Amino acid sequence: GEMVLALEELGSCISDIQSSEYKDNELADCINRFLGRLSARDRRIFIQRYWYVCSIKQIADSLNLKEGTVKVSLSRNRERLRKFLEKEDIVIWKSQESCLKP
Repeated sequence: GEMVLALEELGSCISDIQSSEYKDNELADCINRFLGRLSARDRRIFIQRYWYVCSIKQIADSLNLKEGTVKVSLSRNRERLRKFLEKEDIVIWKSQESCLKP
């Protein structure tokens, strides 16, 4: 269902933690900093998809957006997250292409 799809979207991007020094709470802090940089709308879309595991349609309906707008936001913000985590030297990513495909 939606849980599998949402996890595949993020899982196709995140491969391994580079260092065992990074604990879950450090990664969570980093993701929270990333989310704080997003617009309120993009943050709501991202959290609804990857925290509450809402479908694209549910997100679009709840925010009165087109499904395509939601998909573009998710794709762009997965890429932004990838770059942010690389900059923080936390995560090794498999490939950029897989991050862009929902």
